[in-house]
Amino acid sequence: MGNKGNKKLLPGKNPQKRKVGESFSLFERLNKFFEKRENIFFWICFFLMIIFSILFFDVKVSDGGDDSSYIVRAYKLLHNFQFPGYQGPLYPMVLSLIIGIFGMKLVVLKSFSLLFLLGFIYLFNKGMKDKIPPLVFYYSLFITSVNYFVLYFASQTYSEAFFFLIQSVLFFIVFNNNFIGEEKENISIKKDYKKFLLLGFWLAVVFLSKNIGMASVIAISVYFLIERKWKSFLFTGICFAVFYFSFNFLEKTIWNISDIQIKGDSEGLMRKDFYNPSEGNEDFSGFVQRFIDNSNLYLSRHLYIFTGLKNNYGIEPWLTILTYVLFCVAFYFTLRKNKYLLFTGIYIGAMLGVTFVVLQKIWDQWRLIAIYYPYILLFILGGLYYIFEVKKRLQFIFIGLLLVIAFTTLKGTFTAVGVTKDILKKNIQGDMLYGMHPGWANFIRMSQYAAEHVPEGKKVASRKADMSFVYTGREFYPIYTVPKLSADSVLNLIQKDTSSVYVTVIETDIFRKPGLERLYESYRFYVKTFLSGEYGPNSKQQGNVTNILYAFPKIHAEQLINYLVANKVPYEKGIKNIIDGLRKKYDNLYVYDPDMLLKILKHENVDYAIITNIKYKNNYGKEVTSMGTVSNFLHFIELKYPILSVEHKIGDENVDGAMLLQIHYERLNTAVVKI
Repeated sequence: MGNKGNKKLLPGKNPQKRKVGESFSLFERLNKFFEKRENIFFWICFFLMIIFSILFFDVKVSDGGDDSSYIVRAYKLLHNFQFPGYQGPLYPMVLSLIIGIFGMKLVVLKSFSLLFLLGFIYLFNKGMKDKIPPLVFYYSLFITSVNYFVLYFASQTYSEAFFFLIQSVLFFIVFNNNFIGEEKENISIKKDYKKFLLLGFWLAVVFLSKNIGMASVIAISVYFLIERKWKSFLFTGICFAVFYFSFNFLEKTIWNISDIQIKGDSEGLMRKDFYNPSEGNEDFSGFVQRFIDNSNLYLSRHLYIFTGLKNNYGIEPWLTILTYVLFCVAFYFTLRKNKYLLFTGIYIGAMLGVTFVVLQKIWDQWRLIAIYYPYILLFILGGLYYIFEVKKRLQFIFIGLLLVIAFTTLKGTFTAVGVTKDILKKNIQGDMLYGMHPGWANFIRMSQYAAEHVPEGKKVASRKADMSFVYTGREFYPIYTVPKLSADSVLNLIQKDTSSVYVTVIETDIFRKPGLERLYESYRFYVKTFLSGEYGPNSKQQGNVTNILYAFPKIHAEQLINYLVANKVPYEKGIKNIIDGLRKKYDNLYVYDPDMLLKILKHENVDYAIITNIKYKNNYGKEVTSMGTVSNFLHFIELKYPILSVEHKIGDENVDGAMLLQIHYERLNTAVVKI
């Protein structure tokens, strides 16, 4: 559609002589309609994206935390020259340039996300419009430009809007430099070295934008191998390696980084539990189960929610199977009909495949698949298009499907507009936290209070330290998880102790129980660890039960146990019996050491902490208490060492409130009273 009067045929479409009197099919008429008005349709979609992006504009950071983390990494790169290695360094590098010019202004940073998304839609059109049947392409362009789940990123500082742009450049390079479409490989290094250098460079850019970008190298390699383009496969691999390892060399030289970028992330991804190394690494069957679980999460849940064909968050394996069948059908037809769509399918297959294998299912974030939605739409609809192309009498079924998806997508978009327009209005009027969950708003207010009132040089712990920084400009100490020990490691260590008798008591049987205050206070001195038992989803009982593990000196053990008996406090004796009994009773058993936790805070010079109690219903209708990590961290310390005091409160401390606590290390010597 670049040369008027001599438009090249769509890939896979062979010229056929039309019989006299034979009418155009529905597809042919619609393709002709879109071809004649291609510029009009593009600009309509472009301006629709601008309008809806503004209506959805969110001036706040999300409660996810990663969007704040990108800003913090950019700030630290700019001011401390600290390398932003985690989650891909390129986006924070770009943000650091923006911060350097405009300062750390949230609305400005978010506005650049809109520019990135507009750049994506422009290059998406520029790179693909001649390569895909017009009906499929302009429909996909329209759905993308009005889809809430895409437009959401136009005002977020997540890396997704940036990655949308990076992806579109990759497709533009691949589709417009004769890497695809030529039946025979006719390459000379002298003539074609520039385009291979460009492709290799941009593959490195994709990888440096997101670690998952390595799958793009896999995708282009698989395509070249399928097409038997051996030279292209070799030259691309060499060029990518040159650029990637050149950057890796600069990283090591300039920032003195000893490990390559992917190593740090991969260590966590290999674990059964990303946040708990003691659980060990995943085995082969575990990765297979990850793939199955993530396939169900992202394909049967999120993908169909994007289309509006589904409005609940339930997992339905039959939808997962249906999606894989559609992928296979599309692959078969595009392999024969359209090499551009074939590459698109290979690309999303590689990206999703790697994502489903390496990521733990606990993350379950729809944004991880949203960045591929326009390409998934193109590929699957392209496959269905070629099926119905030969079934001319049934083409109305395909058009009906397109109309249904368009209706459900627009319905979801207009519903979202109805929610966001009032929030945006309040934000413009000056209430920058309006529309945020009350608990998160109180957390931010407490972060601002702490930044203003806690003396300089005193560290404040925060579960969302980056989020606190974005709203205050002050660095907070992050507590992302409560360090755990494995039951086996504790068992091995304690069994060597012959000077103590080990006894467990359920926390609620002695702590905060009327009449046992003195007994509990006296027993603090003997606390060794806390054994937290967790019931599984199939258990009749739910939740966690904390058992206090005491180490009584043998010389006083009998007397101490008699006090428990006299006060009717149930107990278990003998460490091996205790551990074995708890393992039988609970699906998961975690061990927390209060002395280890206290040592961490003392070593990091943390004197204050923000705790919150944010309660809400998640997407599945289940009530969840969020942000309890810091509270749990301090809870295990407080059970043994009463060294905390409340300095300030905002809101209801039981529901959605926030508290600033001070840690009094000077009380440690007097905090415990022996019996």
